[in-house]
Amino acid sequence: MPEAAAAGLAGDGAEVLPSLLDALIPPDETPSATQLGIPAKILALAQGIPNYPVMLGEGARWLNQMAGQGHGRPFIQLKGPEQDAILDKAFSSPAGTLPHVYLHRIREDAMRLYYQDPRSWRGTGISRPLQPLGYPGHDRPPLPR
Repeated sequence: MPEAAAAGLAGDGAEVLPSLLDALIPPDETPSATQLGIPAKILALAQGIPNYPVMLGEGARWLNQMAGQGHGRPFIQLKGPEQDAILDKAFSSPAGTLPHVYLHRIREDAMRLYYQDPRSWRGTGISRPLQPLGYPGHDRPPLPR
């Protein structure tokens, strides 16, 4: 990824990011994170935030370490449930630890970048940005069940 070099990221961080993002935002009736170019957008974001590239690299190394300990291969070679188990461990890590900070920050940024793209709205009933107008139909009473 040329964007990785521009963000000062190499090795584990650049290699793991697309797989991690697709584990967080897999394809269904909507596109996956990589299908919407979220890895490149995260790397562009990283260029303007001190220590973000360092966090990406260290977090990716942690994912690979956990994958190696539990499965004997890198994170990107694991199947969905194997990746999910490692992500669950990171999300449940104590606040302030590398895995906790890394996964929460990546997920927050990825979701924001993902839903900024109108292609992610397919099947949601949303056809425009929610702000400044709010949810469609917010000014009408709820429909009967």
